[in-house]
Amino acid sequence: MSRPPILIKGLVKGNQGDQIHVTTRNREFKDWIEQLTEHETYCLYNGEPMVNDNTFKVCLNKLKLVFNGGTIFSKIPTPVIPPQQFKFKAIDDFLSGKFTTDLLYGDLYVVGVLQDIVKTQMGGGGKKYCANITLRDEAENVIELVLWEDYAKQFMHYNNSNNSPSPTLLILTHAW
Repeated sequence: MSRPPILIKGLVKGNQGDQIHVTTRNREFKDWIEQLTEHETYCLYNGEPMVNDNTFKVCLNKLKLVFNGGTIFSKIPTPVIPPQQFKFKAIDDFLSGKFTTDLLYGDLYVVGVLQDIVKTQMGGGGKKYCANITLRDEAENVIELVLWEDYAKQFMHYNNSNNSPSPTLLILTHAW
């Protein structure tokens, strides 16, 4: 007996901003990225909805969706899906403990102005490249965070080549 079709629109990103974690095999990931288009609706067959019991979650949905080798889809013509909704989390929320420790804040954005570069580690000798920095928000709240590997390299390259006297504004996603 076949499973009923599952609408990706309602699971991946619904019109109310609802999300679901979708996983697939690494070797199939590139194919899915090339075939699926953002802001489109698809009918999915043979995807496996499962309980989202990951230690670290990318969204709060109780389910996750697994694309397997037999997963297929068809495009469904629908009205336009609303664009990305930005949700900002205040630095004060982290300082006062108003966050969930097992959630990667992928859809929440932390905004702050670079206050200081506390320490950098260049990598090598078995050590990872990292940059410890502090951010300050408009309410003068300060939070220290660590950027790892490519993020640290990109940040340090930008910071070292930036000659502007203006403050550096950072918008972070997937903060944890």
